Amino acid sequence: MEKEITGFEVDVLAIGPHPDDVDLCCGGVLLRLHKLGYKTAIVDLTRGEMGNEGTPEIRAEEAERARELLGVSYRENLGLPDTGVEDTMENRFRVACVIRKYRPRLILSPFYEAHPPGRGLGHTDHYKAGHLISNAHNLAHLKKVDCPYPPHYARAVFYYMLPPRITPTFVVDVTEHYERWLEAVFAFKSQFASADPEHNARVKAYFTTWAQYWGSLIGAKYGQPFYTPQPLAVYDPMELVKVPHPMWEGRES
Repeated sequence: MEKEITGFEVDVLAIGPHPDDVDLCCGGVLLRLHKLGYKTAIVDLTRGEMGNEGTPEIRAEEAERARELLGVSYRENLGLPDTGVEDTMENRFRVACVIRKYRPRLILSPFYEAHPPGRGLGHTDHYKAGHLISNAHNLAHLKKVDCPYPPHYARAVFYYMLPPRITPTFVVDVTEHYERWLEAVFAFKSQFASADPEHNARVKAYFTTWAQYWGSLIGAKYGQPFYTPQPLAVYDPMELVKVPHPMWEGRES
């Protein structure tokens, strides 16, 4: 009997539909995790071949540059069809196998419910990826799944790319990593950079405003939001109020 391949065993596996999705929504958090000593990996489901700008080859180079900037240990691409991500059994097995390969304690995934149609959040690949990853997470622990890596069940899946109607379960302070995160965003030059300085300034303002909004809700300059439908275990409630909100500083009785 052949020996099972053990996999890489990272702490956090972030999965995104296209090269750049994880970087945009979770880049600051991945930087924070790296600084805290955790090992991270990114899996892109598609090569982004349907994008109006760039090519799969260019986007692969950009993704590698972003990986280096974010301190991510591994990055790979599953090559599913761009604009054609579906929660099929075949795709579930592929994603389940990659989960078993990396053996993460935590998975970061796009949110799983449909958004209003259109660009950005409304891209069908985004929420369909959320369904696919969630179902693959459950499949990954089954012993009879045909995969060279042993069964594995991550402790949690936290969701990013949230629609406006969803209140995050928590927001991570990424203030310390804001500049490096933006550098990773602009590593995807084919998608966001331009010869027009005003265009670049607008892109920077867009991402900055997004991070400022979420940060403001927790008393930080910049933040990135996540949601989980499952209760979080809290062993010391006082840890939740360790960092005071600046609005209330100096007003405690």
